[in-house]
Parts: sequence; C-alpha cells; structure tokens
Amino acid sequence: LAGAPAADGGPDARLRLDPTYGGAFRASIREAFRQGAGGFEDDWIATYTDWGFRLADIGVPVDIWWGDADRLTSRGHTEALAAGIRDASLHVIPGAGHSVAATEWRAILAALLEPRPRDRG
Repeated sequence: LAGAPAADGGPDARLRLDPTYGGAFRASIREAFRQGAGGFEDDWIATYTDWGFRLADIGVPVDIWWGDADRLTSRGHTEALAAGIRDASLHVIPGAGHSVAATEWRAILAALLEPRPRDRG
C-alpha cells in the first residue's frame, strides 16, 4: 500500500505521498503488524460473518463516513450499515477514499461535538 503510485491508486495513494501523513501511515502499519496479522485477519473475517448483534439494536446516533472513491469498502456495504442502524447519518464525501478520517477529521470531530440525544432506546 505505501508504495502504490498516486496515478493508479486514487486519493489514498496521493495522501500517502504527503510526507507527514505517509510517514504516520507507514508507522501505523508497521505497528499494526508488529505482533502478527491477527488484527488484519479479524477485520476481514468480521466483514463476512455475523457480528453477534443486530444493527437495528444500536440505540445511539451513529455517523458513518465514506468516501465515494473508496476502493476497500463498497457503497453497498456502507449503505447497508446506514440503513440497518435506525439513527444513522451517512456522510458521503465526493472524491475521498478509504482514508476519509484523515482528510475529513475536522468535520468528523464537529459532528461528534454536536448535541444530540444519546439514547433512542
């Protein structure tokens, strides 16, 4: 991932070319795999298996952020999450990739700070 050419890799590859972000990204990947690939494997397994709870049972507001140029998480998966959580707000960011949290952190933090009811029980 860290060496993907920007011309072919979309917004995530361009972001990794930024010296500050790219260095932090590579350091986080090294740390994530320092003790093995178990966490990475768990993420992919969770994508295709039951989570042990129903999305409809989530009783708090949830913001879902997705970049429409994301090559790892599909629009269908993202929309299914948003549809399944009764108080979900889906934020689709045009031109953003999988690293949407790195590019949209200000908006994400602002959304977290907005006063909202916390339990719709």
